[in-house]
Amino acid sequence: MERSLDSFLIPRTSAYGLAFEHFVIVEAFRLNEYSRSDYSFSHYQSSQGGEIDLILSKGRQTFAIQIKSNTRVDDVEVRKMARVSEALKPTKKYFVSQDSTPSLIDGVHCLPWDRFLNELFLSALGT
Repeated sequence: MERSLDSFLIPRTSAYGLAFEHFVIVEAFRLNEYSRSDYSFSHYQSSQGGEIDLILSKGRQTFAIQIKSNTRVDDVEVRKMARVSEALKPTKKYFVSQDSTPSLIDGVHCLPWDRFLNELFLSALGT
């Protein structure tokens, strides 16, 4: 597959989903530095193929974060993420998407991407 920098991303495609995931992770990294939050970044993949896109750790806190470009939270995807993340014993679980309505599903905090970034990094700065 040939790719070009002048190609447009089309919503609901795998390229768009990968770009959105990359955007959220890069923003988290940038805000982690800016806010001096000192989180460690990693990811997780189970031997069965399930994955967690981003794990933020600091002290006794571990946040498992799944990132999807969907404009509506998919309950099935959230429950799958909750099962995969149990091996990590996270302090908190986040499902980050473009859905503007926050919700809580099976202990997973489903947040819009901008609210997630604000909650973890900017609220401590008072911005």
